[in-house]
Amino acid sequence: MKLLRETIRRLILQESACDPINDKVAAGINEIYMQKCTIEILDDPPYTNIHVLWPNRGSAGIIELDGEADSSRGNCHGAWIVAWSSIAGLNQKGKGIGALLYDVAIETAGGNGLASDRDSVSPRAFPMWNYYYNNPAIYDKEFIDPLNPNTGEGRWTDDPDDDCVARSWMKTPTRLTRDTHSSFMNDEFMEDYKEEYMNNPLNYVYTKKDQSQPTIQCLREMELMK
Repeated sequence: MKLLRETIRRLILQESACDPINDKVAAGINEIYMQKCTIEILDDPPYTNIHVLWPNRGSAGIIELDGEADSSRGNCHGAWIVAWSSIAGLNQKGKGIGALLYDVAIETAGGNGLASDRDSVSPRAFPMWNYYYNNPAIYDKEFIDPLNPNTGEGRWTDDPDDDCVARSWMKTPTRLTRDTHSSFMNDEFMEDYKEEYMNNPLNYVYTKKDQSQPTIQCLREMELMK
């Protein structure tokens, strides 16, 4: 079975539309192919849901994107926000399906960019944002200026477009405080942890440099996406 999976993965990477796909995403494509799953993108305003579906139409995974502006959240560069994501079943973890879902998500967001949930990011999802942050050859990133609830403006830049609520970084990868809502409004706390904020991958909006949607095109060529 392992040899069969590796053979199929090599075939995936040889598909003309799949040339730019990295090994981790290719592993996810390989997995949904082996398990006869498909991917669908469904609009449910204000959300866009990207589903991995079993042959019986049950959910094997989902990532939900919020693409609607929210004044209480700030402008956030106009990015699409990951509201939540899930991979159903322990047997799906570590097989690239999560990486595949996030790659489809960032391609779907396009030039608007993708940002993490502003309140909470799970330890399982954090490595994806860390990957975006540490691969500037593949992804562009824009700094998110934390919205100061006391003034209604960003704390550290003059650009209102980058103002955005930012609390998830206080919990992941290291918990810095129990009460993130109070700490977010605390000027002293925010200044004390400014360096940690600047270096946390959750405080940026990411766009894929290649805007041709190579992963989505690969899935369509393989008839794995409707």
